[in-house]
Amino acid sequence: MTDILHNRSEGYDSGKSIGNVISLFLVIVLATLLFPAPAWIVDFGIAFSFALSIVILMVALWIQRPLEFTSFPMLLLIATVFRLALNIATTRLILTHGAEGQNAAGYVVSGVAKLVMAGDFLVGLIVFCIITIVNFTVITKGAGRIAEVGARFTLDSIPGRQMAIDAELSAGSITEVDARLRRRELEEESAFFGAMDGASKFVRGDAIAGLIILVVNLVGGVAIGVLRHQLDVTQAMETYVKLSIGDGLATQILALVVSLAAGLLVSKGGAHTSAQTAILNQIGRYPQVFGIVGGLLVFCALMPDLPVTPFLLLGGSCFLAASLLRNKSLVGDTHAGVMPAGSATAAAGSSDEKGSSLGVRVLLGRDVASIVFADQDGFTRRVDDLRGKIERDFGLQLPAIEVAEDFAIEPRAYRFVYDGCFLSGGQLRLGEVMLVSASGVAPNFPSVKGTDPAYGYDAFWVPDQFLGTLQAEGHKPIKNVSVILTHLNECLRDNLYALYSYEEFKKAIDIRGSALKRIMEEVVPAHVSSTVIHSVLRGLLAERVPIRALPEIVEAIADIAINLRRIDRIVEQVRIKISPYIYSDYLVEGDLHVLLLSREREEALFRGAIRDEKGEIVDFALPADDLRDFRDVVGPVVRTVLEEQPKSVILVKTEIRQYVRSLVEGVLPYVPVLSNSEIRRPVKLVQRGSI
Repeated sequence: MTDILHNRSEGYDSGKSIGNVISLFLVIVLATLLFPAPAWIVDFGIAFSFALSIVILMVALWIQRPLEFTSFPMLLLIATVFRLALNIATTRLILTHGAEGQNAAGYVVSGVAKLVMAGDFLVGLIVFCIITIVNFTVITKGAGRIAEVGARFTLDSIPGRQMAIDAELSAGSITEVDARLRRRELEEESAFFGAMDGASKFVRGDAIAGLIILVVNLVGGVAIGVLRHQLDVTQAMETYVKLSIGDGLATQILALVVSLAAGLLVSKGGAHTSAQTAILNQIGRYPQVFGIVGGLLVFCALMPDLPVTPFLLLGGSCFLAASLLRNKSLVGDTHAGVMPAGSATAAAGSSDEKGSSLGVRVLLGRDVASIVFADQDGFTRRVDDLRGKIERDFGLQLPAIEVAEDFAIEPRAYRFVYDGCFLSGGQLRLGEVMLVSASGVAPNFPSVKGTDPAYGYDAFWVPDQFLGTLQAEGHKPIKNVSVILTHLNECLRDNLYALYSYEEFKKAIDIRGSALKRIMEEVVPAHVSSTVIHSVLRGLLAERVPIRALPEIVEAIADIAINLRRIDRIVEQVRIKISPYIYSDYLVEGDLHVLLLSREREEALFRGAIRDEKGEIVDFALPADDLRDFRDVVGPVVRTVLEEQPKSVILVKTEIRQYVRSLVEGVLPYVPVLSNSEIRRPVKLVQRGSI
């Protein structure tokens, strides 16, 4: 309990410190409005405003959903007021010290003036007007309209969405926790789009204010130069116009960057990924477009009055992009049917919408929950990333994953549950980090020995006060949250066969498109039943074999099931047919690193084989001592090899592969066991050891 209070007090203190920094920053901004600031402070302020604007733009570009940046309206207001304060500070410097020279308002203003104007203030004035027009009439106006429409539609849809949440809760489709989370997200969404509608007015007002300030600086500066400093009109215009335009350009360029960030944020729409990922994924679906554009550009290069080099280079680049995208599309079709990009994410989202009462649940003890929920959005995002990675690797859709606190389990424990059934779990030591040691040698730090819950290696818990020292010495300490996520990753991969229900199988067929449906119609029920196909797929997933190439797997099952009836035999034969999809994930620069069984071990296994009347092995009957000896030996040997080469596999004869896999599974479920028949040329085998 003391640890929890300490952690919470630390979080409160850090949040309070950040709040104090922001308060101090706003006080400085207000002071800048009232009191004169020296030129070096103005230089620093403009540089800081530039950095802040770029940060805002990059965050708007990288976030997955607009609701991940709900602080944008507040940040936009602060950035706008800060730029206006800098405008006032530079105006004061221009009007009071402009006659002293081009650096009167600071080196940033004069540097921007020289860079953009190229020595001619008329050029600078025209560039300033163009930037202001683009910012005011194009970006800001468009972003404001999108925000306005988004706010209107969001507010109009609230009653219906509230009723839908209540209806699903009444029907039992979602839990009370899910309902509260959805209502809170709905409130945040409506508040965000409403705030963005108002925040867009900040940007428009900033552009208008910049234009007015420029006019004031021009007229006032020339008047002061002529009347106060006895400069002739030409000299006064040369001095004050350059300073005024340099000031206007410095702030308007930053305003343009922030306006672009606002436009990106509100124009993301329903995309649940970063802006550049959404654009590239969606444009990249159509390689033929790049081919057409490339042909058009090459045709332009052949025209007599047009330059050859730029059109030819761009045309060649488009042809190259079309070729790469077409190859990628073919690989994607081979591995994952004809599922369009982003459909897995959408399907996962629809699964979430149905609630997680029958999905995977991550249950956290009270103390563990205090750590996880301190950064709940970050943890949830990492869980979603983990789930998406598994779905991409294996070509299936996982059920929803819910993270919840459970007071029924120990405070420092966590559990993974599926459909009410316990899958796995572990204990954490708060305030400590975990060091995994395959050799079992303790580090030279105060530590407590334990076991890595994900892989079963020896591990040592070290106080997190030594975290920096551990990293400096080359160790790889694992924090508590990463321990949970790594364990969850292995737990999901171990239980893919259980998570792949018949309903998910039928759903996958509907998602994959017409090609797979046509194959299913041809083979079911003429050659094999759909339940047999599902059982074989689950058998493959039980050994972590990806089922991305679902059409090829279904065709292989249909060919094999005509002569075989036992599911385990069909699985073995299907493995041979789709073997490139199995061992390709373990290749290292084209080589397959393997561990072999010793001759004595193979002979012992064959002696225990039980054969049927056809001479085929149907079971094994080894003495208990031999089984225990094998399991005691295989763990240390394989772990030592995996530490040197993590992608190593165990390679055995085809007849005993299934049995060796069953023996290894109890000790090292994540280690693949392949047979000689599954290896095709030109794969080169590199022996790493023997068992």
